[in-house]
Amino acid sequence: MSKERELIVWSVAWGEYSFMLQSLVSSLRRTGFKGRIVVFADKPIKDAEYRPLDSSIELDQLQFWKFEYLCKHMAKEPGKNLVFIDSDHYVVRNVSELLPKLFDHGPWHSFLEGPMNTQHTRRADWWSCPNAEFVSMCRDFGVMQGEIRNSNGGFWGVTSEFAETSKRVAHEFHEFARKRGHVFPEEVSIAVMTHMFTEDHSARFAEKWLHMWGTEWTGALADKVPDGNPWKLVNYMSGEASLVNPAIVHAMRSKNALINLGRSIAGDSVILAEPQQVTAGTGPAPTSNAPKPGCSACARKKQAMLEAAAKAKLEESMKAAQDKPIVEVQAATMPAVDPESVQTKVLSTTQADVVTEEKTTSAPKQGGLISRLKGMIKG
Repeated sequence: MSKERELIVWSVAWGEYSFMLQSLVSSLRRTGFKGRIVVFADKPIKDAEYRPLDSSIELDQLQFWKFEYLCKHMAKEPGKNLVFIDSDHYVVRNVSELLPKLFDHGPWHSFLEGPMNTQHTRRADWWSCPNAEFVSMCRDFGVMQGEIRNSNGGFWGVTSEFAETSKRVAHEFHEFARKRGHVFPEEVSIAVMTHMFTEDHSARFAEKWLHMWGTEWTGALADKVPDGNPWKLVNYMSGEASLVNPAIVHAMRSKNALINLGRSIAGDSVILAEPQQVTAGTGPAPTSNAPKPGCSACARKKQAMLEAAAKAKLEESMKAAQDKPIVEVQAATMPAVDPESVQTKVLSTTQADVVTEEKTTSAPKQGGLISRLKGMIKG
């Protein structure tokens, strides 16, 4: 795919996450990214194209609102490569030459992180769904590759022409899984689509992109802002630990540090609008009430309450799946991963040294993609 297409980084945030978004935007600019950055937030964000939150889009707790913003707003400009980055990311090196490469292998991208059905798998489930059951759902939905992997919903890319298709398939898999007793957040659909929309899905394997992106979910950075030094990444599914230094850090356990940094960049006089209500649905909310201004302390408290309620609701909806048996791989053979007990190996952190050879596998590639999509998606 041509690298001449304009690339746009975009994101959505409200409450204290707006301060994290300010940190992300500033880190992109500080490291040399000069492209367009479009943000939807409850307050202006410096160094970005600011747009207010769309009150007609329902902020559902499963985060399918991302696809609503994508199709209603971002995909309106034709011929663009659109990269969504959640606000809890931070950039430590220039990614101007890296981001366009995401589209070399097709119109959709997310990083495929850990194996769910190989000898290296150590975790028994994903979002409380046993791995074997999830693999079976993927097969029935049309995924052909042998190795199935999880993904992260905080970073993905899509071409503007492919936006509506991605939204439709995301909702189709969500409904497909719901009928089998699983209520998944958006990142599960994202993982399925990355398998389906990439002929050779090994091109999306996260270990091939460690010079660019990595997710820090174990607390290795100790709630500090990433500073360009190596840190230990633990694979969520395999438990394998590696010393990495990616250009973009998904700093999931550094939220307080990112909020404080963003607050200092924004200035003390910033007043947040009240967050929109987070709901259990996945469709647009029929309301015209714009967010009302309020004090930042109230916004922080309300945001925390909304997040707690959303987490409780999601856990409740997943509870029914926890006791289901594992068919292909028994949970007893896949103990929970302890990040501190696994051996750490050092991986090269420069792009030139990244291993690029294709992973050998006897599994078939995802063939006949366009014809399969036409058969799966109705007009």
